[in-house]
Amino acid sequence: MLKNRYYVMRHGESSANASGIIASDPLTAKRKFGLTKQGKRQVLNTVTASFKSYAFDRIYTSDFLRARETAEIAAECFGIRSVIYTSLLRERFFGTLDGEKDSEYQKAWELDESGMGLDCYGIETPDEVLDRLLSLIRECEKKHTGETILLVSHGDPLQIILAAFEGIGPRNHRSVAHLNIGEIRELVPHENFTLEEDI
Repeated sequence: MLKNRYYVMRHGESSANASGIIASDPLTAKRKFGLTKQGKRQVLNTVTASFKSYAFDRIYTSDFLRARETAEIAAECFGIRSVIYTSLLRERFFGTLDGEKDSEYQKAWELDESGMGLDCYGIETPDEVLDRLLSLIRECEKKHTGETILLVSHGDPLQIILAAFEGIGPRNHRSVAHLNIGEIRELVPHENFTLEEDI
């Protein structure tokens, strides 16, 4: 049993989304590809509509610009004084597909299901993504008790952690309903879910 409740939020529309490109390289995504005006409105609309439904104690976010901006808007609306930035919530690294058209995501997802070929493109595997997200949750479980924590991240990482909580292997993360831009969803652990390490 977890000591805290966890919610995830996908960042609002970024300039990379609007341009239809993959932006997963920390060297650029930490300082570029922030939220569009539409993205800021999406986040504000989501948190305003959710204000009476959620009471978060703290927010952890990817250190990519689009996620940071999303988390900062959410923090202001929810009355949280500071946001915790972490590389553990970063976008999945798509290797040589970075900078390509976002239609290339499909190539990575097909390789996920086959279990082969990701290394040809230098793509971070679903297992690697899951390991870093679970390590953050383990860290939170050690530091906090009885809190409601919001994790702000990106499409693939959030779909992978949602799959894990639902008892689905990371390679099959695409079978989980994806998060819409700016959407908030609770992580509800399946009866067989485990963090796989002593907390």
